[in-house]
Amino acid sequence: MSNAEPSQLEKIVVSVWRQYKEGDTTAIEDSFDQIMPYCLRICARTCGRYIDNSDEEASIARMAILEAFEKYEPQRGKLLLYLGYVIRNRIIDYKRSEEKRHFTPFSAFQSDQHIPATETADLAELILDDLARKQDLDRFKAVIQLYDIKLEDLVRGSPRQKKTLEAAISIAAGIASDQEMSTYLQDKKMIPIRMLEQRCNASRKIIDRYRKFIIASALIIIHDIQCLRPYVSDRKGG
Repeated sequence: MSNAEPSQLEKIVVSVWRQYKEGDTTAIEDSFDQIMPYCLRICARTCGRYIDNSDEEASIARMAILEAFEKYEPQRGKLLLYLGYVIRNRIIDYKRSEEKRHFTPFSAFQSDQHIPATETADLAELILDDLARKQDLDRFKAVIQLYDIKLEDLVRGSPRQKKTLEAAISIAAGIASDQEMSTYLQDKKMIPIRMLEQRCNASRKIIDRYRKFIIASALIIIHDIQCLRPYVSDRKGG
């Protein structure tokens, strides 16, 4: 998986395209490790199953990169979305041929009547969101590991009752919003129990019982883990 953020991925692809158009024929090959995770996700979404580098669809995606870079023009919109459009069409073309159905040439897919550009744009944007979520989750797992917490601990140890859940999240938010308590948590890897009891009138019973959940929730806020923020701001229990 590429470490590039979704917004960076567009910049990378555009940069590679410019190098390619200027005659650098090795630019695409040199950037495969950064571009292919996105391309494989387009393949997987189109096929409805996991695709890896050894699958035929991955080879088709690599050829589609060349096709997209050859045909792309800035007026077509974002290069990353156009690349997704070409890959999706190539995969559909391949599947139709493989299943020995009526063969439709790739050129026919250039018309919006076959696959609307907005549909492919939505698909590509969804995959970009997936990449962002995975990067957020990887970052979150790395952070909570420092506190000897695993995702499995949070699944097993989350409050189930609405009032208890709201109380635990309130405690976490209190820690995250208080500079001294936030620093204490990150430096000592412990909940600042005494400060919480004094400043937030927090329940010691809830703190003790849901320690890992409270720490993880506070870290989501402190580190601004975007894909998990709704879980500590809008959760209603259950």
